[in-house]
Amino acid sequence: MNVEEPKVFISYSWSKQKTQDNVMELATRLMHDGVDVVLDKWDLKEGHDKYIFMESCVSDESIDRVLIICDQAYQEKADDRKGGVGDETVVISPEVYGNMKQTKFIPLIFERDANNEPFTPIYLKSKKYIDFSNEDEYENAYEELLRILFDMPINKKPKKGSKPAWLNNDEINHSELKILTKALKRGATEQAQKYKAICIDFTDNFVSILNEFRFPDDKFNEEELIKKISNLKPIRDEYFDFLGTALKSEFFSTDFVINFFERIYNDVGNITNGGYTNSTFEYYNFFRWESFIGTIAILMHYEKYKEIHKILNHTYFLKEYPFTKSTVSPRKFIEFRTYLEMLEVHCQKKINSRYFSYTAQLLSEREQMPILSKQAFAQTDLLLYQLSTIFFPEKEPTYYSQKWFPDMYIYIERTDLWIKLKSQTYCQKIMPLFGAQNISELKNLISRATHDKRMHHNMCYQSAPNILSYITLEQIASLE
Repeated sequence: MNVEEPKVFISYSWSKQKTQDNVMELATRLMHDGVDVVLDKWDLKEGHDKYIFMESCVSDESIDRVLIICDQAYQEKADDRKGGVGDETVVISPEVYGNMKQTKFIPLIFERDANNEPFTPIYLKSKKYIDFSNEDEYENAYEELLRILFDMPINKKPKKGSKPAWLNNDEINHSELKILTKALKRGATEQAQKYKAICIDFTDNFVSILNEFRFPDDKFNEEELIKKISNLKPIRDEYFDFLGTALKSEFFSTDFVINFFERIYNDVGNITNGGYTNSTFEYYNFFRWESFIGTIAILMHYEKYKEIHKILNHTYFLKEYPFTKSTVSPRKFIEFRTYLEMLEVHCQKKINSRYFSYTAQLLSEREQMPILSKQAFAQTDLLLYQLSTIFFPEKEPTYYSQKWFPDMYIYIERTDLWIKLKSQTYCQKIMPLFGAQNISELKNLISRATHDKRMHHNMCYQSAPNILSYITLEQIASLE
């Protein structure tokens, strides 16, 4: 089929002048839009045999589609095998049922009966049709036809991916998480108490699943660490799906996100005996880090700036010593990012890589499209660093514990987020992200976001940019 220059033949009944006029209008419009239309009105010459003309059009391999105009007259003549339509039916019906490509024949419904049923010949009853009978929907029907002829459907079949990793993983059973996500999608977002209960149940189940991922003592090595991280991705994605659904509810609150991260920090990997290091639970730390970045990325996508500000400025009560039964103390979101020594040192050596950050490289390969792309992860990671310098300005020149280090800044290709601050309208829109009430407050907060050349990976000469790397204070809100 030539999708660049499709060719069609139109079969219809001459019984009604209105149908003839409508057919002529359709054929003319198709010609105008690049479709070569074979029509008896202009292709059947005097002295030509109508039956041979019609038969040749149906079987002609150069004709890509046969458009069958279905109205009451066409149905009656086709079913009774009367007149020219009856002759065409004798030719077309064997082709429809035979070896001819099923997609060649397209019924176009031009009329319906008193019961609103389409007039369709018996031999076409099972064929999918395009409905032109409703004037209000005519343009949609025409677009659908045109897209079919040019093989450019609205709903394209997605590219086949790979078998989900969790199918091969006997350790994971997150069916309960899927059930809760589906429950949220089915309308639980319309009832406040039910919505809250589902969010609590989801977090409870999530923590329980994470606690099943403890390393056996004899398998603490680089290969098992990478495997654990890989096996955690399906439930990470389930969390992101749940969050995306929850955001669409009028009852959404940052309480769900805050409680989720406090729980996966405090209630996962508890041990009663000593003899552990942070590397023992490094897959948990990686999971918590990437999940926090992904959460903020999703909220940024939906422009939930006020909610992001609340999450980043919330005081979290977290264990002083993770994975133990220690007491909690007030902390900031910075705690959800830790240096992953096992990945950055031992795994790097194991695979003989030269990544500035193997942690960042792993996350760059764990996209969840369409929202959580490699760039979305990188830009959000950098955003968390930039906002941490504003919300928690350092006390001393070498005081870094209050900063979020942006491991993924090396993957940034472009960012328009801060350049747009030149616009007064954009400043008004994004002020809730900073907690600013006016332009003056916004400028005062951004004045803290200066470029720090010390914020870079080892052996990397490019440091992480801050907001004032893209725009000056004088340029902020300088344009309408």
